[in-house]
Amino acid sequence: MKWLKLITVVGLVTVAQFATKVAAKEVDQTLSVEPGVQVFVDNMRGHVKVLGWGQSSASISGTIDEEATDFIFEKRGNALIVEVKMPRNKRYYNDNGSDLVLRIPYESMVDVSGISSDFTVKDIRQGTRVTTISGDIDANSLDQNVRLKTTSGDVSGRKLNGDVELVSVSGDVNDADGDQQRGVFQSTSGDVAVVTNASEVRAESISGDVNLTTERANDVTATSVSGDVSVRVELNDNGRLRGNTVSGDMAITFKGTPNFRLDAEASASGDITNRLTDDEPRRPKYGPGASLTMTVGNGSGNVKLNSVSGNIVIRN
Repeated sequence: MKWLKLITVVGLVTVAQFATKVAAKEVDQTLSVEPGVQVFVDNMRGHVKVLGWGQSSASISGTIDEEATDFIFEKRGNALIVEVKMPRNKRYYNDNGSDLVLRIPYESMVDVSGISSDFTVKDIRQGTRVTTISGDIDANSLDQNVRLKTTSGDVSGRKLNGDVELVSVSGDVNDADGDQQRGVFQSTSGDVAVVTNASEVRAESISGDVNLTTERANDVTATSVSGDVSVRVELNDNGRLRGNTVSGDMAITFKGTPNFRLDAEASASGDITNRLTDDEPRRPKYGPGASLTMTVGNGSGNVKLNSVSGNIVIRN
């Protein structure tokens, strides 16, 4: 009978300890912070949302990774540290990562990093940097310097302003409604689709398609090694456009009243179709390929297009 009571007591203690451990995974904390705070977030697994709001405080809620050894949410000078600490050199056999929502003042600078973690960042005005190895990045309404990079995942942006760089190694890169000074959009093995007002823009893919629409552009580069390139551009006077494809077709649509000098060449099995003016491409007497040199409007801008084993179409 005594043994039964002892076992019962031990069992109750064990259950109580387990319940306390599980409860400790839930977080709901608030700190007073000033606008302009620098926010550093480190989360290995799961999903973290970082949302700007109009309060002089930082709030975090949700659950932390069940494998976490510690959770840090504290101010250090003008910095706010959010960190989910994990065991080192351990393999994880479940997907129960963190699921957190962090709210911070609009006027914050954010630096976010993870390994197998998705991130959503919205309404941050003083600069944002997000880096993850195996995860997606979703960004909306960010200002100043914006750097979003993932190794294995997609990067999606909307209303990203200022100086912007979106990079994925094995995923798609998408951006829309940006009012940018400079935009760089790159993928190694994914598609790149961008609609932007950036005056300087570079869109590149190694083995994917590039689809770019830009207005009021001064300097544009669109490149794909084994994919198609489609560009709709309103090129400023004295503007510059460079388009290159290898084993892919290229279609360039000029909006507005274009003024530029064009040099285009399609080598190997490629051809050139000009629907913008009456100028005819030159074709070699023997063998494939074509080239076209012409002046449009006052010729103040400069356009160079090159395709290897692909066709070039120029139109408005």
